[in-house]
Amino acid sequence: MSKIKKMFNGLVPIVIDCEMSGVDPSKHALLEVAAYALEYNNELCLAEHYHQHVNPFPGALFDQQAMEINGIIADHPLRFAIDEHTMLEQLNEFIHKQLTIHGANRAILVGHNIHFDLAFLTAAQERTGVKLRIHHFCVLDTATLGMLFFSQSVLAKIIKKAGIQFDPNLAHGALYDAKKTAELFCYFFNRGLLENRKEKSD
Repeated sequence: MSKIKKMFNGLVPIVIDCEMSGVDPSKHALLEVAAYALEYNNELCLAEHYHQHVNPFPGALFDQQAMEINGIIADHPLRFAIDEHTMLEQLNEFIHKQLTIHGANRAILVGHNIHFDLAFLTAAQERTGVKLRIHHFCVLDTATLGMLFFSQSVLAKIIKKAGIQFDPNLAHGALYDAKKTAELFCYFFNRGLLENRKEKSD
């Protein structure tokens, strides 16, 4: 059995981050999605990734504050965005590849305040009919882990506490945030694994 599959109770972790046009999954659009696979080489570490800009669904609303934060110009021709149906199909292919590698049937999403991202992915699945091969209510949240380890829930503050390099000028881009979230999750997991090994050796 794959070590990843064994460590995560038959599931494969996929770290994901999304940028949206607001906070309401039924009204606001997914605009950018990035995902990182993980692998185990004596410790949990980053593997390949998926990244795609997404065209807003017809009738989607745009919250000015959200758009100022993510800096996305939705109709910019150099975004090379695709529709969310195609994006979900591509994301499913990325997930399926990882499931095949590890001999698993479903992925478990990892992210920072991941229920927020999952809500938008769920809404997109309902609009398109494309169903991701993921656990749809069980997730792994680095905000929760940050509170447990460091009494912090803000990604940048948790990353600083963990000693991971972080450039605030690159924050709120899905690919960068997904990478840093993946590094943070690996930090938490490997630290816990190390402590477990110490306990067994004592």
